[in-house]
Amino acid sequence: GRQGQRAFAQRPDQRGVSLRFRVLGSGSTGNATLVEGGGVSILLDAGLGPRDLAERLQSVGVDPASLAAVFLSHEHQDHARGAVSFSRKWGVRLCGSRGTYAAMGLGAEEFAGYDVLEAEAPRAIGELTVRGVPVPHDAAGPYAFVVANGGATLGHATDFGHVGRSFVD
Repeated sequence: GRQGQRAFAQRPDQRGVSLRFRVLGSGSTGNATLVEGGGVSILLDAGLGPRDLAERLQSVGVDPASLAAVFLSHEHQDHARGAVSFSRKWGVRLCGSRGTYAAMGLGAEEFAGYDVLEAEAPRAIGELTVRGVPVPHDAAGPYAFVVANGGATLGHATDFGHVGRSFVD
């Protein structure tokens, strides 16, 4: 019941949890999901403004500068609005497809940097492994993400028109 949920939420020792996520924002006003595992924290999308992102991270006990990376699913504002400013302020690198990089026009921006994530190629971030899975959407190189740590796996998908066989696999 509720008492068990409260006890779990207040428990500072999370050694038994190999992967945890928190949705910080969802919908047309901004998407952002915190994923934690193996002592590493990453953000999937940064569709909220940089101040709002930082406040929401701090409200769950995460220092924005401690993020290992921000993975962008695609360039639309509800997924990437705060990405560049957040990266610049907190020194956190961005990561996503070549298409997202180009569509955001990031070549002239000053920020912590952008790492290209090739489709289906696993990217190790500490103990986490992140894979970008192409999805059908009206964007330049959109991805869903699969994040793994040990035996735990999280699939994170937003904004796609239909579910194809390659996505299910």
